[in-house]
Amino acid sequence: MFKRIAYLLVLLAILSGCNIFQAPAVPAFYDPPSPLPAGKPGDIIKTEVMKGAPRGIKAWRVLYHSTTLDGQDIAVSAAFFAPDKPAPANGFPILAQAHGTTGIARGCAPTIQPFKVGLTGVSFYDEHVEPFLDAGYAVTLPDYQGMGAPGTLSYLIGELEGKNTLDSIRALKNFSEIKTSLQIFVWGHSQGGQAAAFTSQLAASYAPEIPLTGVVTLAPAVELKALVEHAFDDPKRAVTTGLMLMVVEAWTQAYPELQDAPLLKPNANVSSVLEDCVLGAILSTFKSPTDYFTASPLTSPAWTARIAENTPDPKLLRVPMFIGQGAKDQVVYPPTVQAFAKSVCENGTPVFFKFYENAGHIDLPKYATADTLSWMQELLQGKPPPSNC
Repeated sequence: MFKRIAYLLVLLAILSGCNIFQAPAVPAFYDPPSPLPAGKPGDIIKTEVMKGAPRGIKAWRVLYHSTTLDGQDIAVSAAFFAPDKPAPANGFPILAQAHGTTGIARGCAPTIQPFKVGLTGVSFYDEHVEPFLDAGYAVTLPDYQGMGAPGTLSYLIGELEGKNTLDSIRALKNFSEIKTSLQIFVWGHSQGGQAAAFTSQLAASYAPEIPLTGVVTLAPAVELKALVEHAFDDPKRAVTTGLMLMVVEAWTQAYPELQDAPLLKPNANVSSVLEDCVLGAILSTFKSPTDYFTASPLTSPAWTARIAENTPDPKLLRVPMFIGQGAKDQVVYPPTVQAFAKSVCENGTPVFFKFYENAGHIDLPKYATADTLSWMQELLQGKPPPSNC
């Protein structure tokens, strides 16, 4: 128990830039006009300049049009960042940042307080956005449907995350304040790793005008069946219980048939999962999965089908990939990422896979940033995609 508590305290210290306990109030900007004005996916609804941005950058909040699972128009929120200097002749290359788990409450959206300094003296912006701006990229940071702007929850629903990310790229291309090029990368960590993979998977069919240059996935939640098996094989894996409860709450909203295949015990209290951000949700549900679940989702055909649907298909991942994984990861089981990298390689996509012996789950981006930027630079220069398949 002490080791598990110590791990969470480290997690708390590192998640300095996120709203990690109670979700803050959602500013009025995130409420879309009613009725929602007509627009195509990626059309901008409204923008506002962010206050508190560091010197040397420009930052905006944005509401833009995207698409629900049933094809309906919906407002989704994002942030745009760019260096405060003239763009290169061809424009800034684009980095679409698919963020990791911050919670599922609307107020947990990372664009609400990206510059808020946390326990370690840095912010979400410092940790995740600044390195790419320093390297000369324009960055779009989508919140995903249901976070920031209202909507049905989208946690680990690959189609929604992918469409939201692609539409945020479209929105950035439509934004006259930032000149961008056709060199476009997607970066994702954890939940965002799954989102980045689905962005790649959907690009050709959903947004064929967006030519993705490369995709970075760090500790991606991509082999969902294996992750569920790993969680239920070890009843002490309390750190993943809150994450699985987030999935249950999101998926039962998104997929009506799952309401007829309940997994939770009648007395399971999941209010913190709906109201708090990631650490509040994890700490308040820090028990074995069997304390909340009547059975593994893999015992239900309905849940198993949706798990398969939200697992990226390696045959459809045709964009060069950088895949990174930490050996000390306590959240995403390292063998699942190694298996994913192998399967993508076997389908002919150039993959550069790197294993970081000293990295855990949350601190992996810190270890991998220099390598990912170097890999991206190779592609920017038109060199063949680095691969160690």
